[in-house]
Amino acid sequence: MRMSCIDHVGALTYDDEHHRLWVAAVDKQGDAQVEALNLSSIENYDINKSKTFLPFDISTDLSGVKLTSYMTYHQGTLYVGYFDKNSNGVLAAYPMDDQGLLQNNVDQTNAVAPSQTWPTYDKIQGISFYEDKILLSQSYGAKDSKLYIFGNKLGDPNFDLDKGDAIASMTLPPYLEQIIGRNDKVYLLFESASHLYRQKAGIMHMDRIIKIKIEDIYKK
Repeated sequence: MRMSCIDHVGALTYDDEHHRLWVAAVDKQGDAQVEALNLSSIENYDINKSKTFLPFDISTDLSGVKLTSYMTYHQGTLYVGYFDKNSNGVLAAYPMDDQGLLQNNVDQTNAVAPSQTWPTYDKIQGISFYEDKILLSQSYGAKDSKLYIFGNKLGDPNFDLDKGDAIASMTLPPYLEQIIGRNDKVYLLFESASHLYRQKAGIMHMDRIIKIKIEDIYKK
């Protein structure tokens, strides 16, 4: 077990079948990585006794994306995205085995390679699967954010997650980060509540999680 990621965590996602929390990370060389903690490790952790950090149970380097910018778990696959502020990003799929571990499709750099990749919009910050839809958040700087909805056509070789394929979108305040679709709603987490952005004048500071109806996005 080791803890080797840098201190910026781009995303968290939970595998409720194998009871494991996955953390988006970057290794010491600046390459894409994911780390994981078993739920049992979290439940048994007591900082008052250990006096140290909780080491990760799993650490895996990834190829196919430059950085682990955002991610989500969906139906036995870890979907990891790379954020690019100037051009298309990349979404990569990493299937898991029966033990909930990334399948051992290791390339020449000893990193796990994706089973498939798709181009995305630029500036993508978060992803969620909901029913037969894919939701993406887009944000960078103090400009308005966007929430996009796509039909889930990942099995179509001609499909991508770029502008032409979005079936609905909504404009939102700046600094939108992680999102999750659940029970006809989408929950939105904004980075503007952090200490750094609270010092900036002239932007809307969203200091709580916002919930909106997914059907309302289609009305925009």
